[in-house]
Amino acid sequence: TALQTEMGQLLDMSTENTQGEMDLNRYTIERYKLIVKYKTAFYSFYMPVASGLILAGVDGEEELKQTREITLAMGEYFQIQDDFLDCYGDPET
Repeated sequence: TALQTEMGQLLDMSTENTQGEMDLNRYTIERYKLIVKYKTAFYSFYMPVASGLILAGVDGEEELKQTREITLAMGEYFQIQDDFLDCYGDPET
C-alpha cells in the first residue's frame, strides 16, 4: 500500500512544471483517476477492509480480488466527490 500511495503522490507532483506550478496540459482525466486510485483508494479503502477480512480469517484470493474491485471503486467515488465539494461546496455545510 505504501508503494501505491507513493506512486499516486508522484503522479500528482508530476503535473507541476520545474518551477512547482501546476501545468494543466499534464493534468488529464486519466492521470486524475490514477492519482485518486493510488493516493486514496488503496490507502483509505482497500487496505483497511482487506486487513479486517484477513484478521477475520477471510483470506481467499477470490474474496480479496472482489474486495479490491469494490473498495477501489468506493475510494475513487469518495475522492472525486471530496474534490468536487472542495471546489464547489459551501464551506458552511
